[in-house]
Amino acid sequence: MSLKSLCFAFILLIFISNVNAQEFEYEFKRLTVKDGLSHNNVYTIIQDKDGYMWFGTQDGLNNYDGYKISIFRHEPNNSNSLTTGNFGKIYQDSR
Repeated sequence: MSLKSLCFAFILLIFISNVNAQEFEYEFKRLTVKDGLSHNNVYTIIQDKDGYMWFGTQDGLNNYDGYKISIFRHEPNNSNSLTTGNFGKIYQDSR
């Protein structure tokens, strides 16, 4: 093996070692009613294109922006509110 190819192999080995040594850290945060979630029974979760988390619970639709939870519920006397308070699935459309 020539000196040139030995140096190349050594540099490649160092590069591969550095790539493999990088750690990927993920943080999981558990949200409960103590954090503001409307109900602990979460049936569906989706992350929208803007990074917001949406949770369909037994008691409304919850939006989490990483700091606070906003709750959207069915209000019987409000025709502009959600049609139901119990969510089984959430889908994101193209808009």
